[in-house]
Amino acid sequence: MLADFFSGYYGAAAPLVRRYFDELHTFHKDPATQPLRIFDDVKNPVIPDSFYTRASTLWTQAEAAVQDSPAHAYNVRMGAIPVLYARLMRLPATDEIKVWVTQHPRQYDLPPERGALASELLARFREAKDIRISESQEHHQSTLARWTSWTNAAPSPAAVARSQAVAEDSVISLSQRGTWGDTVRDPLAEDGSALKLFNTHYEWCATLPFSSVAFDPANRTGLRMRVRIEKEPGRDGEAFWAGVYDSRNKKACGGCERKTPAVGNDYTWYDVASGCRSGDHYFWIGPGRFDKDGGGRRPSRPCIWTRSN
Repeated sequence: MLADFFSGYYGAAAPLVRRYFDELHTFHKDPATQPLRIFDDVKNPVIPDSFYTRASTLWTQAEAAVQDSPAHAYNVRMGAIPVLYARLMRLPATDEIKVWVTQHPRQYDLPPERGALASELLARFREAKDIRISESQEHHQSTLARWTSWTNAAPSPAAVARSQAVAEDSVISLSQRGTWGDTVRDPLAEDGSALKLFNTHYEWCATLPFSSVAFDPANRTGLRMRVRIEKEPGRDGEAFWAGVYDSRNKKACGGCERKTPAVGNDYTWYDVASGCRSGDHYFWIGPGRFDKDGGGRRPSRPCIWTRSN
């Protein structure tokens, strides 16, 4: 059945597309139990960059093979979109970087092919007219807008080399803002602003993905956070818990917890992790844990997070 599909859908380009299809599935040890899925991360190193280089050549050859068959040519152009997308997403995107802590900032220079790949993807989306990058219309539109900005963006100058950096509260992602926490004025914070986590939950609500941090993977980067606890007299418990999580390997890479008797009233630096070296890691922090069913004591008042380095 696969042979019939490839032949009918891609015409003279079928052997080339089938070669791409077959090689793609070799990266999965057991396709029967661990198949290639639409939710797989295109940056997964299981599939090397060299594969997408070969795949691009195959799809270019495939398009040439059906240039006299408009229907097959259209199918080939649409079929090549996943390869173009994967190549684009694997390129460094300095507009995502919020914190620079690297001795080699030139490694984050904008790759020249980024604009060309973005232009090609936009052209094929315009040609198709009725396809989307995701089920979310908002995400679809924002993605196309981002690609458009990449086609017109001038190369940005590299950041200054540095071995330390400070991530202020403004670069921290906060889930359910207004419910789980919010940015507030704080005269005790160095910049007068802080991220305040409300003592109504203990979720990992404030995060900083390392994909938005420019650092040198060959080095082990340490991370500290500066926290102040608002204590309530007569109540104690867990003040906060924080850590670094490896989302690819699904394991913790560091952590920090404190009970309220062990913390003071002023901002204090706490070590969280010492071996951060992957863009798949992310820092997280949440208010102290408590028994949501009422069987235990809640921690002190909310913690306020300002920065880490």
